[in-house]
Amino acid sequence: MAHRANFFILALLLTALPLAAQSEGPNPDALVADVESAGAALAKAQKAAAAELTQEGYETDEEFAARQAEATNLSGSLVELDYTNAVSALEAETFAVPAGKLKVTAAPFDKVAKAYTFTVTSSDPAVPFKGDVVYSIKDSQDLKGDFTKVEAAFKAKTLGANLTYQIVRRAPGYRVVGVAAEVGIDLASDAPETLWSVPFGNARWDFVAGKRAKPTAVGLVDLVRVEGGTFQMGSTDGEADEKPVHKVTLSAFSIGTTEVTQAQYQSLMGTNPSSFQGDDLPVETVSWFEAVAFCNKLSLAEGLTPFYTIKGTAVTTSAKATGYRLPTEAQWEFAARGGAKSQGSTYAGSSDLETVAWYGDNSDKTHSVATKAPNELGLFDLSGNVWEWCQDWYGAYLAKAQTDPAGAASGSNRVLRGGSWGNNASFATVSSRLYNYGGPGYQDGYIGFRVVRP
Repeated sequence: MAHRANFFILALLLTALPLAAQSEGPNPDALVADVESAGAALAKAQKAAAAELTQEGYETDEEFAARQAEATNLSGSLVELDYTNAVSALEAETFAVPAGKLKVTAAPFDKVAKAYTFTVTSSDPAVPFKGDVVYSIKDSQDLKGDFTKVEAAFKAKTLGANLTYQIVRRAPGYRVVGVAAEVGIDLASDAPETLWSVPFGNARWDFVAGKRAKPTAVGLVDLVRVEGGTFQMGSTDGEADEKPVHKVTLSAFSIGTTEVTQAQYQSLMGTNPSSFQGDDLPVETVSWFEAVAFCNKLSLAEGLTPFYTIKGTAVTTSAKATGYRLPTEAQWEFAARGGAKSQGSTYAGSSDLETVAWYGDNSDKTHSVATKAPNELGLFDLSGNVWEWCQDWYGAYLAKAQTDPAGAASGSNRVLRGGSWGNNASFATVSSRLYNYGGPGYQDGYIGFRVVRP
């Protein structure tokens, strides 16, 4: 099973084509066509065998169906052998494309099908591939229960489930017919040269030069990559602290698709301080200190360098760190506006707050994350649900242009952004700012957070 497991972990690369420089060797198009042709021939032969039978008077329907099934079992026949050989020939070959020409996008976890789907696309002219790889955990024997328990188990890094995959055609692409396998997820013990990483559900899959794809780290949160860009931060129509509007340029970063949920917080921190309890609800009643402690723990869990050094209430940061942190106020606003895809909406994703936010007019408590519409980047709840801690000390804006600003050098209060379930619409705009008088140690049921990493 080890050989087959390794092969199927590389399912997405299996169905791609040889490197552009490889002009010799097996033709994947031909191999796949052989599988499909042999499979069609086998199906035709099975149908013909069944058609030759007639139900005898003494047979019940069940007995006749059993005789048909026996007749269509063509094991050992030439047509069945052709199909088996065609599949074996395809399995025996491994095809790859240059890393820079392969794009993988992950879809959110399908809570109904209990499956993850990601789409792999090759931009190599010699490798015209686009297809889906579907990982289903619906029938897992190791992680039984409803999807919330499955997700919780993933988030707790108990990755014992066997995942099955299938590849379906998306022209111009390929389909592997009649192939199924169980794939056990293993964490890599080494850190080979990584070409690129793919955030896939709650696992991060690394594709490594000359090696097969395998997960080398497990991510608790789903992230969206925000490309760097320049925007006008603040508002001429908002409160005094939203002025002056000033030019900000940001480097690329990744940000949590949702606010950190209670299941995520519980699985890592071992506690849930929230006033409103529920796995899919945003964690709240967390202080700024507790939020940065979560960031460090998450970094360590994924083998990243922690961003924060925490000694009681003394917190310092490292610019060279690779780990998770709270978003700067500028990163938060850029992401809320939709980054380079911004449509100029008043709120995060729309100028109609009802469509994108849980706020004072439609709520008396928090709600499950990602149940309102996302913004242009696919981010949820940046307006409403809970206020979100930012990295910055609260301070007055500067009029001059800035690059990757980190906010005020010091202060008494940390910035909060986005509004909450208990506030009116004016607090939910993409430019609205808030601080609390209790400082970074303050906690209440209106305040949560989301994370970013470089």
